[in-house]
Amino acid sequence: MSDLSHRLNHIKRSLASSQHLSEIWQTSPLLWQEIGWHQSQLRLWLAVLPEIVVRKGESDDPVYQIPQDLQKGDGQADDLAGVIWQIVSASGRPMPVAQVKSKLPTGVVATEPMILAAVREHPKLTTMGPVIKALG
Repeated sequence: MSDLSHRLNHIKRSLASSQHLSEIWQTSPLLWQEIGWHQSQLRLWLAVLPEIVVRKGESDDPVYQIPQDLQKGDGQADDLAGVIWQIVSASGRPMPVAQVKSKLPTGVVATEPMILAAVREHPKLTTMGPVIKALG
């Protein structure tokens, strides 16, 4: 599941530049086959992502993009795990989960179990007992 989350987040980050549905579909055919999605399911997933804007043109091939004002500077904060990584790595030391939760940016809401699940999915984060540690 971790690898799948990273691959889907990579696709979301690629929408910093606008892409047609057909382009998104064609760039990751093995992923869609692996998870058993049809193009209509990809369309639905993109439609429910809050940061993605959909522009429908004359054809049945909509364009998806993350608006400039929602794009993150370095791409690390596109998901909860990326936000956590930024917080913990900026502190320079391991941090308790509750402290990480209190430092989440305005608008990012997460429970402690959600934070721990996100940490498990991030390749540069780990838990050591009750604290979260950045690796590298």
